[in-house]
Amino acid sequence: MSAQLLPSFIERALAFFGKAEANHTAVESLATANARVASLESEIATLKASASGHAEQLTALTGKVTTAEAAVVAKDAELVTVRAELVTAKGKANAVIAAQGLAPEALPPLAPKASGSAAEGGDLTEQCLRAKAKSNGTGAAN
Repeated sequence: MSAQLLPSFIERALAFFGKAEANHTAVESLATANARVASLESEIATLKASASGHAEQLTALTGKVTTAEAAVVAKDAELVTVRAELVTAKGKANAVIAAQGLAPEALPPLAPKASGSAAEGGDLTEQCLRAKAKSNGTGAAN
């Protein structure tokens, strides 16, 4: 009877040892998987922190764009005002020229930053007086 029990005992022992080895292998696999999960969670936390930094930068840049757009709109409005003032100033200048008895075409072109020291330079009044003298035929008036 003990001869028959020994082979069955060995079979059961081998089955138990197989299960124990499978459990040990599963524990090692579980430890490896847990370590991988921990590294992935750490990577996720790092990426979330990086993403929140980018979100803050995006918000700041969006604010700067909005400010720049508002500045462009303000400058456009200022440009419209300056153009209207230019038209008004041209009208006044033409009225002053006409009041002096000159045709606008008879005036010399206004040189930028005229100094008044050169014979052809001078301020607008001096240029108008020279143009009037030319149109009257009296020569240069100073």
